Amino acid sequence: VKYSDNWLLPAEKTHHSLLHNLQFNVLQRTQNKHKITQTVQLQTIQMAAAPSIIREVEAVYNNILWNLNQNQELLQNDIALLVTDMNKYRFAIEQVFETLNHQHKTTLNYAIVDSSATTESRYAEAVLDLFVVFDDDFIRASVFKWLDNPCVQAANQFDEQDWQDWLMAVDYLGIYCGFSHLYPAQRSSCSDVDVSTLFTWEKGLKRLHRSLVVINEDAESLRFLDAAGIGQLSVLLETLNQFKKKLQQTLTAAQWEPLLNRMFDLLLDIPATDNREQFVQMMLQQALIKLAKIQPDLPLNFADIKQFIQYELQQIPASKGSYLTGGVVCAALQPMRPIPFQITYVLGMDEKSFPGHLQRETLDLTNRSRRIGDINAIENRNYLFLETLMCTREKLYLSYVSQDLQKDETIEPSPVLMTLKAYCLSLIHISEPTR
Repeated sequence: VKYSDNWLLPAEKTHHSLLHNLQFNVLQRTQNKHKITQTVQLQTIQMAAAPSIIREVEAVYNNILWNLNQNQELLQNDIALLVTDMNKYRFAIEQVFETLNHQHKTTLNYAIVDSSATTESRYAEAVLDLFVVFDDDFIRASVFKWLDNPCVQAANQFDEQDWQDWLMAVDYLGIYCGFSHLYPAQRSSCSDVDVSTLFTWEKGLKRLHRSLVVINEDAESLRFLDAAGIGQLSVLLETLNQFKKKLQQTLTAAQWEPLLNRMFDLLLDIPATDNREQFVQMMLQQALIKLAKIQPDLPLNFADIKQFIQYELQQIPASKGSYLTGGVVCAALQPMRPIPFQITYVLGMDEKSFPGHLQRETLDLTNRSRRIGDINAIENRNYLFLETLMCTREKLYLSYVSQDLQKDETIEPSPVLMTLKAYCLSLIHISEPTR
């Protein structure tokens, strides 16, 4: 069968639209003689700038509803929303779609893919925050951020009210960081008080215990905290301190696996209301077991094993909805995503996000002498944009955030967007209406 590229073009064209003209010129590598002479032909490629990410996604949501209302044959699965940075846009997409669905009393279904467990999973967040607690030496803010995780609360059987009581008690006691010492004491103090032990967890917990048996100022101020709450907080902090001491050693991969799995099983659990976290828990356990089987004698310190776990969590997918069947497809601009959708939205087309910057790495020999066939990250992303441009059937919407409200500066559009705009303008020949 002879190859033909006619399938890349729409089967029926009622008029030579701007998008179809551009696609034809790219495929044929020629300048199309059909010029754009009517304003209705310009609707197939639209570019927009928004003041913020939320406003950008809101505009896309409203435009999707408008297109669905205008074309009754258009399905939600025929629409794709592609972003240049899923970690930056994911929460904005969920917030806007859920809020506007409730306000408009509509059901605009959507499926989010290309997201990792590090940004979506509360179990993965609890694991990473636990490492932050150890690295920060029990800084109060890090400890209570970890305690606020539902996976931590489910494993240690305390609720939001207990968390609030503990925070008030720790704030009253002046606990800052460090379990037994804030810093090594270099000089002897003239007083009997070791300043290196002030504001530590050990010092504060001793005052908590003393308030249970001695009627003093602490006992009066901490009446809202009962003995069970004090004991629960003390046991939890003591357990964290014991695990921190064990993690400071250099162990083999076979020794790290039971230690970490035992720590995660003891300190973290899956809430009964969220069974999706079980997949992340299982994948992390399997990754540690696999490492212990492949390299059992590999020596690793805490920094090494922490980096390994962070990488494994990034590789665990955390999608929402069914891809291609769960409604509007929300995905990252990456290979295998430019499927022929009827309408495609591409968000994040600013100069900072797309096509990105070259990473000058010493191990990359293409930086010294490039050869035919060598590609870099910028060329790869430019080609992804070309694929998206060629696969869109009816309409292509391109947008970016033009303002940085925190820095009060203007953000320019991507060079790719400017090149496309200049080429589209060369195809437009619309005469001004006569008065």
